[in-house]
Amino acid sequence: MLVEGNKFSVYGPGHEGESRSQLLGGQMDPTFCPVPNFFDDRIGAKLDVVELANACCEFDIGTTHVTARRVNHLPGVSCLGYRLEGEGGSLAYIPDVEYRDESQQQPSLDLARGVDVLIHDAYHDSTDRAGAQPGCGHSSDRDAFEIARSAGAKRVLLFHHHPDRNDDEIDRVVATYRSEALMVEAAREGADYSLNGIA
Repeated sequence: MLVEGNKFSVYGPGHEGESRSQLLGGQMDPTFCPVPNFFDDRIGAKLDVVELANACCEFDIGTTHVTARRVNHLPGVSCLGYRLEGEGGSLAYIPDVEYRDESQQQPSLDLARGVDVLIHDAYHDSTDRAGAQPGCGHSSDRDAFEIARSAGAKRVLLFHHHPDRNDDEIDRVVATYRSEALMVEAAREGADYSLNGIA
């Protein structure tokens, strides 16, 4: 990101009287942030912040239609999930989500309805639910699979794995879904995915 000539646009709402720019700038405080401030013009990369009036909204970026919805994270704390639709297909991205009851699934189901690819939080291993404490703010691979299946998604990419899980363990989790009609994979850094045959 910190490469001269790069340009990034960040879309998001403010919170409790602070603009999105102020919130992001506060996260770059050198007291607890070890990387250079992205907003410093001396870096060379350009970062634009587009302020949205509401977190749950729809807007267009070029020819891509974006839908943002709040999903449950921690008690009293929500995160944003996204749906992107364009000529090449559709994708839903649902990070940091926990379903403590069925009603909390609806925003994710709406975002994932019929998408070509769903990228979903799979922090917990569903074969070892002992490690998952209610209220931790994350899902399991089984949660991701069930949301994808219920929403009619064509493929689900599991991501946001527990930091103690190694590649072999992730491969084992994915292997438990081989007999399913729904394609389940582990998201991989640097991988390219095709939406409706368009890479």
